Amino acid sequence: MPPSRNHILALLPTNHTFTRIRRQLTFRSQSGRVPACSLLPQELWDKILNLLSFWDLKSSALVCRAFVARAQMTLFRCMKVGVAHWYFDPPMITGNQLAELLARSPHLIEYICELKIRCDEETLVPIVRIPWSRLSSVSLTRDIVEEETLDLLITSLVSLPSLRAVRFGFWEANDLRKIITSCSPSVVCLGLTSLSPGTLFPSYSEVSLPKQRPSITHLELSYLSPSSPILALLLDPACPFDFSGLKNMKLECLMGGTLSAVLHPFQQTIENLEFNVWDDSESCESLNFSSFPVLSHISIGGTKETVIPLHRALERSRRNGIRTICYPNFLPFMVDLMPTFESCILAGDMPELQMVEVRPRNSWEEEDRPTSGKAPRSKKKQFVFRPPIPVPSTYSDAEWTSIIEEKMPRLVERGILVITFG
Repeated sequence: MPPSRNHILALLPTNHTFTRIRRQLTFRSQSGRVPACSLLPQELWDKILNLLSFWDLKSSALVCRAFVARAQMTLFRCMKVGVAHWYFDPPMITGNQLAELLARSPHLIEYICELKIRCDEETLVPIVRIPWSRLSSVSLTRDIVEEETLDLLITSLVSLPSLRAVRFGFWEANDLRKIITSCSPSVVCLGLTSLSPGTLFPSYSEVSLPKQRPSITHLELSYLSPSSPILALLLDPACPFDFSGLKNMKLECLMGGTLSAVLHPFQQTIENLEFNVWDDSESCESLNFSSFPVLSHISIGGTKETVIPLHRALERSRRNGIRTICYPNFLPFMVDLMPTFESCILAGDMPELQMVEVRPRNSWEEEDRPTSGKAPRSKKKQFVFRPPIPVPSTYSDAEWTSIIEEKMPRLVERGILVITFG
């Protein structure tokens, strides 16, 4: 049955981008039933559906058949597999549930591009039997895994020829050394989170190394401490990854003076740096951005204790080639810091600076995609560990624009301030 105008209006996000669309639909015929495809071009419907949450996408697929294909592509793009929990968005399902679903509807396999897996034998066994065709990203979080299952199960996933990104969380260094030697040569993005030190044996020379080393261009490092073995793994001469072409680094939750040690080996090739550092203010302020000869873009995030030192580093650094500065999670607590941000940016020796982009958010928990529907009663709020940052108030898009332009007037005058929503 074609959807009513009210059904369609209920699916539209409420942010300013779609205000005009909602207004036009409101003034449509009051006859009650209007085919969805006649209201808007399919390309625009696709953009709308891409912005909806998991629960809204499920509702949209039930509203109109024309939405089913696009909703499925978005719903199944990223799957979280482990212990079944419906309070995740999207929900986490078991490996057996995923295998049964894909056995009934094999066309969905092509839609799955990313797997986030909590690794245990019960979860992994059905997953490795699935004939993956377009899987490009795998995130593997350590759980209780029997030693003899590692080679058979994990390595069969990370060696898929379609893979472009692999991420490992909370693994022991020794186990990880065995696994990463089996990574597909097509992998270009590597993510490592909080490795357990172990004894760092066996070395790479004692395990079988790949004939062709993956060339890593994106490196993501999280929850590093001075005792972390990550640097030892990466800088080992026999490391199975090639970092000579590394261009992008994302650094999150580095602690205890690890920032400088992580950046130094790769500073000659890095073009893009993303900071979300919480507890390393001394290392942040001591950075010299002129020592990165090809660096052109930086993203700044974190707490007040770290974002201010990063701006001081920008101010004190000698001439550099930075072209864009981005604040991807600009929170309300940063409002009072904006004059400091502006003065440090303008005082820095950055002759090629072309854009300062601000992406406002009202809270850490704010989703990347707006939610217009309601989740089932069993859906609970997912706990995400975040730094203790007070959120004094929330702002509308218009209020954000007014506040930011008022606090950074010189950037507005230079025509390099860009405010992005959504």
